[in-house]
Amino acid sequence: MGNAILILTLFRILWWWRFDTGPKPIGNSPAWPGALAKLEHGLVYLLIVGMAASGSAMIALTGADAVIFDGLIQTLPDFHETLARVPHRAGTGLLLGFPGLHAGAALFHHFGTRDATLQRMSFKKKVSERARLPCVLAAAA
Repeated sequence: MGNAILILTLFRILWWWRFDTGPKPIGNSPAWPGALAKLEHGLVYLLIVGMAASGSAMIALTGADAVIFDGLIQTLPDFHETLARVPHRAGTGLLLGFPGLHAGAALFHHFGTRDATLQRMSFKKKVSERARLPCVLAAAA
């Protein structure tokens, strides 16, 4: 499972780096939210690759690959004996925290700045001009 996630993540990183231009910034919005979003996405990808590496290390260091892949009927080794479990567990906690940060940022954009960020992330490509204006300008329009 971890290897499949790693391969899919590497394809996504390649796609993000090579082909995904992303949407243009909205109006006169500052540059820091976009930079923060890129940093957050980069950290998530780094965490996923790190989780795959530490998971593979745990499998290799404990000999669990024989139990998992060779079909031997025996109990799995104790993963708590390996040092690789420390970054794996830390990565799990961080990866569980990122969706909360992501949702908080999306709600901030939707209710705080009202800049149509959620609409831009949807499959609908048309966003009205009024929705693109910051909330102060939209109220005056």
